[in-house]
Amino acid sequence: MTKIEFEVMIYFQMRILRLFLTSLLVFSLSTYVYFANPGVAAAATLNPTFEVMLPDVNPSTSSDMTFTITNPVDSMKVTTTTISIPAGWIIASGNTFSKEAEIGSGSFTASIYGEETTFYFKVINNADLGVHSNRFTVDFDDPNIDPIDDYIDGDSTTGYTLTLDAPPAEYDFLSLPTTTVFTLKGTVEGRNFLTTPVVQGDYTWIADFTGVDGTHAQDTWTPTIPASLTPEGENVTTTFSDGSSVTFAGVEVGGGTTQATSELAPKDVGVGQFQLAGGQYYDFTLTKDTKIACPCTVTLSYDPKTTDKPSIYHLEDGKWVDVTTSFDKEKFTVTGTVSSFSWFAVGQPNFSIDWRLPLERPNGRESVFSKRIQILPIIFSLRHIPHSKAPMQYFQSYSLFDISMQNQNQLHQHPCLLRLYLPFLLLLTDLLRRKRQKQ
Repeated sequence: MTKIEFEVMIYFQMRILRLFLTSLLVFSLSTYVYFANPGVAAAATLNPTFEVMLPDVNPSTSSDMTFTITNPVDSMKVTTTTISIPAGWIIASGNTFSKEAEIGSGSFTASIYGEETTFYFKVINNADLGVHSNRFTVDFDDPNIDPIDDYIDGDSTTGYTLTLDAPPAEYDFLSLPTTTVFTLKGTVEGRNFLTTPVVQGDYTWIADFTGVDGTHAQDTWTPTIPASLTPEGENVTTTFSDGSSVTFAGVEVGGGTTQATSELAPKDVGVGQFQLAGGQYYDFTLTKDTKIACPCTVTLSYDPKTTDKPSIYHLEDGKWVDVTTSFDKEKFTVTGTVSSFSWFAVGQPNFSIDWRLPLERPNGRESVFSKRIQILPIIFSLRHIPHSKAPMQYFQSYSLFDISMQNQNQLHQHPCLLRLYLPFLLLLTDLLRRKRQKQ
């Protein structure tokens, strides 16, 4: 091997060694960064979680609520958390309680230089509300951490927003993952602070998180209030989220009333003489130990596009009975009175009556008045409505035609034409009404 060939070989070997050492250095630095802070190895995404624990979800109760907000290590830091509380919940104003009353407590856990550290705090009422409905101070046990001011705005009609700020920028040494757990008291100084809704239904709380780069992420919690409040008293009205209500003549032992709805008719019951105006059946049930007295008034909504003369039908002994007392054309509600509870439905009859007055005899020469007894013949048609876009219920066949009349062979034709004398017209109308109620 010549001297030149030897020098060329050494040159390429050194280049290969240099590339190897450079690659090893880059790999070592990348490995260090990844294990020291995995969030740096990939673009961080904002993905905190929000949970709530509520021991008592019954209507109009006050119990402690525990909130847990977790921000994992692969997320980004959160600057502000805004919790939207739906309408129906009641949060007592801050001026209800004394200054510096303790309304809650909690803890904040973070990583400090790789070591998990927990800080404890109290939630103190601040009577200086300003424009807010509530203002409170998060006061840490550690004197080295400054207090944080948080707020509640809104009311029970429109809902509330609870704003939680993160520790200020000088606490950047607090690293992910973080966990915040705090409990707000249901009662403070003997008075209700947090009260659940009085109306049965699902209530969704939304936590909106704002990251350090301005991005947003959300998480939700949806508790179910199982019944609407039914307190003791006379003429007690219990309302529901869809606008329906039940008014009890008296409530001896208070409790709750539940509402169940179905688009399908109850099974194994008699058929009805109506078509639905709203598409739903309703069932109301009292919670355990609730005692009420009737008569009771039930109010339900109806669809004005389906009917302009709605009725409430109540399932009694396997038959649908029209219990309507009134309806409101402005609020689109219909009301009925009952003495017991089972399924209800809003509808309209699935038949119509067309009255026709003959002006003259078929031969055109005789008056419509009989010369012999001077009475006026009346003709009407009783028509069944077999087709409708709305779900339909059918009564059992009427036996209203078992009356001696002229042209009895026409009774089996459709539409049925009945020729009656005027003195019996009102009687027949009354019979129709009575027959319909008994069915």
